[in-house]
Amino acid sequence: MKIRSCISAFSRLNSCLFKNYVYNSRHLTSLVVKRQFSNTYCWWHTVAAVCLERKPVISQELTPLEQKYFQYLQKLEKEKSYLSDHEKRHLEDLKASENLKKGDLEDIDVVSKQTAQDFEDACLEELNAYKPNPRKTKADETNDRKSLQRKLDSSLVLVIKQKLGNDFRWILPQIIHEEGETLRQTAERSLHELLPDANKIQFMGNAPVGTYKYKYPKAARKDGFCGAKVFFFKSPAAGKKSRIS
Repeated sequence: MKIRSCISAFSRLNSCLFKNYVYNSRHLTSLVVKRQFSNTYCWWHTVAAVCLERKPVISQELTPLEQKYFQYLQKLEKEKSYLSDHEKRHLEDLKASENLKKGDLEDIDVVSKQTAQDFEDACLEELNAYKPNPRKTKADETNDRKSLQRKLDSSLVLVIKQKLGNDFRWILPQIIHEEGETLRQTAERSLHELLPDANKIQFMGNAPVGTYKYKYPKAARKDGFCGAKVFFFKSPAAGKKSRIS
């Protein structure tokens, strides 16, 4: 009996010690988590940015591979296609010319008209007289990066040099959101402060097209803000404006 009572008392003591250990460990863990959460928690600035883009005005030049493929498609189309009206007319002109050489005077009126070959020669003469505008503009030659009349075969995106922390970075126009504004209004304000005639610029909807977040350098973290969440809006650069100043 004594042995059994000792074993029972020992098991009860062990159970109490285990429960006390579990409680203390949980309490200690919760304190550590709360302390770590309070030390690492920070605020984020809400920022709206604008991607002001000018689409290509002319088509890009074909690469050597694209040129070969284009020639192959033309050859394949010529082999499998039916004769056009112009090609039929050209064959009729050749037939009428052969009949005229044989002395068939019934086709004199047909031959005296403009033939398909004459029409081709006139079109080639008009084509050779036409001088297309050069692909490179004056802005390309002077490397004027504020002009919209440059790199006509590529897309142009407006970027500005703005201070982030202690350094200056080339980024999209952006500004911190203020209370009472929508994100689109914040994006519009970022352009109004940069461009005087930004009222003519249209936005592609009220919802952002993308988002990105980044943390500030430790030296630039102030008032509990550790970074920014940027919401991007898209806007086409259209109209007669040829330069951004």
